[in-house]
Amino acid sequence: MAVRAYLSPEHRDAPGTGCPVAALASEVGRHPRATRRTFASHVEPTLDALAVWLSSRRGKELGRADAAAFMGLLAGTLQLARATPERAESDAILEAGIRAALRLTDGDG
Repeated sequence: MAVRAYLSPEHRDAPGTGCPVAALASEVGRHPRATRRTFASHVEPTLDALAVWLSSRRGKELGRADAAAFMGLLAGTLQLARATPERAESDAILEAGIRAALRLTDGDG
């Protein structure tokens, strides 16, 4: 359910109250190291929790790097869906992201 909620039209349509990773990551990457460290320190607990969740879904221990790659799939999908002006195409991007994420989690997300 978490994947479907993250990649939902409601989340896509609320960029001001949605995930800060999707909203800020591409911009933070252009900032000095100190800014990137601050951003990373705020994201680390989420990545740690995501690593635990993914590990439980996959049946093997996964680390923060795996969690970051998974988060990148989710956040990137959300960013592309938000940037796509045609609603039907944007919805299709969200659905494709859900399918990809569920394949990685071996679950119903």
